[in-house]
Amino acid sequence: LRDYRFYADDMLHMNNLGVRYIWDKFVNNLWVQDAQEYFDQADQLNRMFNHRVMLEGTDEHQQFEENKNKKVGEFRDKYPGIKLPFNG
Repeated sequence: LRDYRFYADDMLHMNNLGVRYIWDKFVNNLWVQDAQEYFDQADQLNRMFNHRVMLEGTDEHQQFEENKNKKVGEFRDKYPGIKLPFNG
């Protein structure tokens, strides 16, 4: 990874793009499809829980919350016994 876009301002540490690049290469080459599906779904849920709402109480916000709760339920049904790594 000699491409400077992968490094933080100090040019010593990886930035988020570099970490994500390495993670994607690792997952795509070493894990089976089931593990990749798990991490993709967990990542999607994590993003949903980290999403900041601008206008609470709107129809879009309500729909987003319902969709998030549905996805959490599906995740728990598919992977019982796995504790979610976020506040779900």
